[in-house]
Amino acid sequence: MGVLAPELDLDDHPCVSFAPVDDHAVWLGDNTKQALENLLVGSMASWKAWGRTQGQPSPADDPRWTELCRALGLHPGIGSPDITAGARSSRAIRPTVPLGWRYESTDDGIGVLAEAAAFAPIAVEIVPSWDDDEHIAHARDLLAAGYPASALCVLKALYPDRAAVETMRDAYQALGRTLHVERAEAWLRAQRGSSR
Repeated sequence: MGVLAPELDLDDHPCVSFAPVDDHAVWLGDNTKQALENLLVGSMASWKAWGRTQGQPSPADDPRWTELCRALGLHPGIGSPDITAGARSSRAIRPTVPLGWRYESTDDGIGVLAEAAAFAPIAVEIVPSWDDDEHIAHARDLLAAGYPASALCVLKALYPDRAAVETMRDAYQALGRTLHVERAEAWLRAQRGSSR
């Protein structure tokens, strides 16, 4: 689930899928129900691509499939071209953007959603030739200027290392996103533990 802005306190959120073989998250559904339906569609697409040729039974023939769909009111669009094997999709996340807010897509496939004032007035420059330190310095400059959402846009172009996640934590703190601050702190604690 992509909780882009916990402070909105929405009833549901866009959902993404991320597998270790992917370099970014992929859209799974605009809400939880759609994501569950698309997981089922992806399961069938996987079976058609690989399982059927190996003699495996169709997932739709499993009695639990029908029970799950009935219990949750799911209606998976089997054969949908939007979802491929492994529940992959080329569709980008398109969250609902409240009035006075802004959404920027980022390299991680998730993006940044925040009040418009949290973004720099002009789109941030992300220079591919910069090394990580230059990206982090640029993000810290944006954070110091009062643009934590733009800082996150820069940071999400990086592989998460200690300095990047520490700066992300600070940006989330500036946005008042306790949930994200706690996640960053947990990641940093885990890294400290693994480096011993």
